Amino acid sequence: MGGRNDVAEYLVPRLSGLARTVLVLSRAGERKLFCRSAAVLHPEYLDKVPDDDLPLLEDVICTIPIWHLSKYEKALLRCGVRRLVAFSSTSITTKSDSMDQKEKDVVRRLQEGERWLESFARSNDVACLIVRPTIIYGGHFNRSIRLVQNMIRTLGVFPFHIPENGTRQPIHADDLAQMAVGWINSKVTGVEMVSVAGRDVLSNRSLMELLFRSVGRKLRMLPVRARHVRMFLQCGSWMFRGLLPSPAAIDRLAVDLGQSNDEAIEKFDFAARSFTP
Repeated sequence: MGGRNDVAEYLVPRLSGLARTVLVLSRAGERKLFCRSAAVLHPEYLDKVPDDDLPLLEDVICTIPIWHLSKYEKALLRCGVRRLVAFSSTSITTKSDSMDQKEKDVVRRLQEGERWLESFARSNDVACLIVRPTIIYGGHFNRSIRLVQNMIRTLGVFPFHIPENGTRQPIHADDLAQMAVGWINSKVTGVEMVSVAGRDVLSNRSLMELLFRSVGRKLRMLPVRARHVRMFLQCGSWMFRGLLPSPAAIDRLAVDLGQSNDEAIEKFDFAARSFTP
């Protein structure tokens, strides 16, 4: 479920390579997706088609925002779901004390989505894995790492100074796809939740240096301090209608947002790659 995102871009080739029949449910047109080897249906099809014509979807991997899943409760049951993987986010904890209303709303929706899915899975004897990743990169759709790369490529400079402190741990979308496919194939039962991250714990400065290097440029940052950027974002948020990051994101630059993979390694044999933008 969901085709226009980084994880889905890697999921379809992995599933097709295992000789599985892959059906992508997406509201985006087929030409907008990187799912050439799969059949694509609009999700509303599942609500309208007679029972006799429904596809059997025992294994479902959901890459749509987790809070949207409850809309498809009836369709999932009609299609006979038995195993389900869904992606939440570590934002549910890292932004839990945010003062930004939009971030608060995201945390609330993540919490509601996780609670609904846990209840749905337990009530209907559906095996379920909820994955909370850190920053995702690696595909054509992400608006974090790729956005910064495009900015550097265009401007040749980052528009403000990045502090030395604070860490990040980006995770490649294909590592998440591999984890989801491996869990589906394991035929495990029960409901699990796990947080995952990339292999490398990077300071914000190191991360920025790697992003500059990835587009063939040397690190250059304008001598604008974070507090001035925060003021600009506060003033410009109403004008740019969500196109700018939250001022709260600037406040978190000095915070360590790394995540241990010990639980994922122990339970699911998870293996993350080094950061390669």
